[in-house]
Amino acid sequence: MTFEERSDLVLALARTLYVNGQSTDQTLAAAEQLGDTLGLRARIMPRWGELQLHAEDGDARLISVVAADPTGVDMDRVASINRAIEALRAGRLAPAAAVRRSARSHERRRRRHGCSRSRRGQAL
Repeated sequence: MTFEERSDLVLALARTLYVNGQSTDQTLAAAEQLGDTLGLRARIMPRWGELQLHAEDGDARLISVVAADPTGVDMDRVASINRAIEALRAGRLAPAAAVRRSARSHERRRRRHGCSRSRRGQAL
């Protein structure tokens, strides 16, 4: 996976946790651990209505932002994503499979709550 794909995966899984009722502290910790697993330094910064990811891999740096309003609680989805993160960390799940799982989760939520926005920057 490319640096950008790994960063996108961290942000997507963190967003899924955050908008579905996972505590902010647990979301931040899960994103950092997943980043470590994927070989990058990842920090999530929650902002009003969005999550911002600061990712580094050697000299490469990326800032990504995604809309994230924690408007509902779906602890089944939170548990599913937490299991996926644990499976990734243990090497039982390939990153590509986690991307598909996250995309399905995001699409279901988008259909229920409307589209999200995303924008990218290149400098920290």
